[in-house]
Amino acid sequence: GNCMQQAENYSVIGFSKGKETILAEHLNFEMAMAFVQKNETLHENISIAEERIVEDKPNNILIVSDINLMLPELKLLLDRPTKFKEQFIFLGNFICPGKGFYEMMMFLCRLQKRRNCLFIRGRNEHNLLAYINGTKDYVGSQEEVEELITSIETELTFPVTSLKKRFPEFYLILNESLNFYENDHYIFTSGGLNLSLEGWKQSTKEELLLTTEEFLLGDNETNKRIVFGNIPVQNLNQNIIASPWFNRGRNKIGINGNCREGGKLLALIIHDNVPTFIGVRNIESRKKAVQVY
Repeated sequence: GNCMQQAENYSVIGFSKGKETILAEHLNFEMAMAFVQKNETLHENISIAEERIVEDKPNNILIVSDINLMLPELKLLLDRPTKFKEQFIFLGNFICPGKGFYEMMMFLCRLQKRRNCLFIRGRNEHNLLAYINGTKDYVGSQEEVEELITSIETELTFPVTSLKKRFPEFYLILNESLNFYENDHYIFTSGGLNLSLEGWKQSTKEELLLTTEEFLLGDNETNKRIVFGNIPVQNLNQNIIASPWFNRGRNKIGINGNCREGGKLLALIIHDNVPTFIGVRNIESRKKAVQVY
């Protein structure tokens, strides 16, 4: 597809006889550390430097989180003119236990062939990959994982460990999804960050996939707005009507409208760095409300 790949953030610099040489570029921190450990005897000194080069980012972005298989609502939300030239960012948990895994993944596969899409993994995508790849590196309860796997296997009628072979496009979207994404003004993450770290990019998978009280209450000193999902906005602002949540400093934005449980599928739209919001109500809830009326 035409998904943008996550920019790596570190270079390895070697010093020999007072001269500085770039030994490796565009690495994540773990890869940079491994490179240093492997090559440290070849130079007098080696250091790791965070890269300051920022790749060119699209001006217009639409971000949606926690779709949770609500495909009709998603289609309405993404019925956008191509003239906007928007990049669609899916902020995790686009799948969940329940019927509709095949239809959702097929829609996303087709969408990314004609629109600029970027996928960030949430807890459900992470756990599905952990099961398929055999790492068992789950986030959340074993019961949640079993419910997710059983639901998908029941629908597909084959073990999800065969997904890579049976539906390679599905697996590719899941496997190439990012842990987080950032541009000059925003950080996008499914659950949150560890804001107490000097380098927030070293947040653990749990801190990236789950929204913690420490993240919600911590000071955001990244100089960027953090957009996240996972926790329903109704749990944050105690508002029955789904609307985005802002912290007091307005530099954290929660956009999970809890559509699956009768709320809204929310989207943050950023055009030339000006944020606005749109939302689509849960269609089934809307039908029930009309019938009662």
